[in-house]
Amino acid sequence: MQALPSKSSSRYHSLDIWRGIACLSVIVYHTVGLDGSPGQSAILTALGSLAMRGWIGVPLFFVISGYCIAASASRPQAFTDYFLRRLRRIFPPLWIFLGLTGVVVLATGATGLGVPIFEHSHGGFSTIASPTQLSIWQYVSNFTLTAGWLPYLGGPFWRFGTWWLGHLWTLGYEEQFYVVVGVLLMTLGSRWWRGVELLTFAVVILWRTGAVMNGFFFDGSWLLFALGLFLFHHINVAKGRRRRVLPMFLGIAALWVATRLILSGPTVLTSLTVATFFTVVLLVLHRWDLALAGLSIAQPLAWCGRRCYSVYLLHYPLTKAITGLWLMMGLTGPRPMWLLVVPTTVASCLLLAHPFHQYVERPFMAAARKAGTRAGEAEAV
Repeated sequence: MQALPSKSSSRYHSLDIWRGIACLSVIVYHTVGLDGSPGQSAILTALGSLAMRGWIGVPLFFVISGYCIAASASRPQAFTDYFLRRLRRIFPPLWIFLGLTGVVVLATGATGLGVPIFEHSHGGFSTIASPTQLSIWQYVSNFTLTAGWLPYLGGPFWRFGTWWLGHLWTLGYEEQFYVVVGVLLMTLGSRWWRGVELLTFAVVILWRTGAVMNGFFFDGSWLLFALGLFLFHHINVAKGRRRRVLPMFLGIAALWVATRLILSGPTVLTSLTVATFFTVVLLVLHRWDLALAGLSIAQPLAWCGRRCYSVYLLHYPLTKAITGLWLMMGLTGPRPMWLLVVPTTVASCLLLAHPFHQYVERPFMAAARKAGTRAGEAEAV
């Protein structure tokens, strides 16, 4: 397990396409939300049902992130370089995004309007909280992506536990994943794969015994990233009998989860179901990776996938605000939703994400590459 993959073999070229699919599914989910009521036709009804399951984009992102981080961590490097690249890649764009969102919220609040958000789960309107309403502890936990777990430390830390924007929780898990892999690199060096195996086994035991706390990676969420790690290992590192391990594990896992649930919502088990089957798809399609990456029809998805971090950062406030504005204008029901609300929301997210990617994200991607990250291997978030 110690052999390092070559740069050419470790690249999975069609991942940008899957990133694009994940981005669009999450945008549609947060636009349509839980409103999957039957439409006036079988097509609209099917679209509503499909949109309700758009949350599956998150476990797709986690699996892809696992693969990309495995590729990054498997190259010879100091663990300090690994952490530095993660910091440069993730946090500066996040901080700029939070600052811009705060400015917009303050500006609209000064006009007496606020940023309207339609909460599908509650069937009513609210607004994004003004930055002036947040405590210093909330600023710290959101800017460090620690709001999901800091309250468990007790004492004054309970005040940290509020996400200002609802989608940041996924980035909190991403951050924990990066840190855990970095600690394994720091403590085990080239044997960090052994640490991944032991940690994954421990997480399975903790998760199935219920000895977990939501917000920590060992609540089962590590397993979604681990599938991407093991996919990378299978494709680029495993030899001989070890190449049978992942297909056998995926088969058992797929049968196990399929007999215990029907996809209904984004729980850890349903997310693991999606991640398991997605890993199977990536494993099966890998032999056609270059052909898939070169498909002309898939290039718009790849374009979106290359901007996935910018799209993901911006999409939540945009989808909620645009949906809220349309509904305030009386555009309700499945037909206006799919003919007007969804197209304008998706287009707005992609159009605004492009300059953010170009002028905010890319400079920090370049800094990360200069520190040792190869172009095109940016982590999925």
